[in-house]
Amino acid sequence: MKRSLILRPRNQETILLRSALAGDATRLREWKNAQREFFFFTDEITDVMQNRWMDAYLDRPDDYMFIVAREGRAVGCLGLRFEGGSGDIYNVILGDQSLRGAGVMSLALRVLVSFGRALSEDIGLKVLKSNPAVSFYDKNGLAHVAEHDNYYEMRVDWRRFQPIDIE
Repeated sequence: MKRSLILRPRNQETILLRSALAGDATRLREWKNAQREFFFFTDEITDVMQNRWMDAYLDRPDDYMFIVAREGRAVGCLGLRFEGGSGDIYNVILGDQSLRGAGVMSLALRVLVSFGRALSEDIGLKVLKSNPAVSFYDKNGLAHVAEHDNYYEMRVDWRRFQPIDIE
């Protein structure tokens, strides 16, 4: 069984990242479906598909999906999975669109990557070229390392990335 984690920026009480639990499956599915045009898998995710994913996720020890909570309320999510010594950031979703531009997901990403750095310095992601988050990732210290037909590969550039102390 997956161990539950809570990551909180030191001296910062407005947000925390907590491990996603089975009870979060519906919320995660709704957030992803609402923004599915920005992901590689664009089909609508059903309850059955989400529950199957959640069961498999809970069995993977090197896969961390976090709910981003602001002032005690779930507002987004982001994941980090490790395979072959590399970290892959995935499903970065701001679920509460009223917080767009408030810096919540930038802070959450910095917490996630700071946590992941203890496990690997090779952390990156793949993002569709059409996804407006490309500039978000660039602003938050990820650099383009490869370009494909419809997506970019990006990696954390440790010279630009601003780590954050976490509790």
